[in-house]
Amino acid sequence: MPQATAHPSMFRAGIRHEVAQDVLGALIAHAAHELAQARQAQTPDPARIAAIEARQGQWPDRGAALDHRDAAQVEAVIAELAPRARRIYAVD
Repeated sequence: MPQATAHPSMFRAGIRHEVAQDVLGALIAHAAHELAQARQAQTPDPARIAAIEARQGQWPDRGAALDHRDAAQVEAVIAELAPRARRIYAVD
């Protein structure tokens, strides 16, 4: 009995979806680190903490809404957020 094979574009779509999820995860992790530092500051700045929390809070929602079947949406997340993640994690 012949086995069904997946079309190569299905694999690419899945990989790109994972890339988008990884970018979102990297930004969430960075924000969590920033938030911990802000909260542990000698004089925590409530406005800075609120701004970090707001920024961090938007990314899980975007990840949950990310549809692996919507290539345009996946590519838009990568195009928008991957450069930010690269800047954050760049090694000089």
